Amino acid sequence: MDPEQQEELRRAVAETSARLRQRGVALTGRETSDELVTLLESVERFELAVESRGGDLMVDEGPHGVTREPTTCISCCHGGARARASPNTSVAWTRRRRR
Repeated sequence: MDPEQQEELRRAVAETSARLRQRGVALTGRETSDELVTLLESVERFELAVESRGGDLMVDEGPHGVTREPTTCISCCHGGARARASPNTSVAWTRRRRR
């Protein structure tokens, strides 16, 4: 990859990471560009599924981060799990909610 392509990739990774963080997704900084894209696509599908069922993305978290409605929350990974594990969870949730 030439320097211009590397810079373009760096900017794309930074933009995608910022979009995920704005949605409350915690990142480690070790995610690959492919993992970030997959995760963002999954979050966007999740949001569309919530909204299509009448959910509101802005009101499902109560005071102190306590979830009011667990069925409209994306699962997160803990303990060093890689970002690529989360999309499977949100995709499974999306499929269950559409039934």
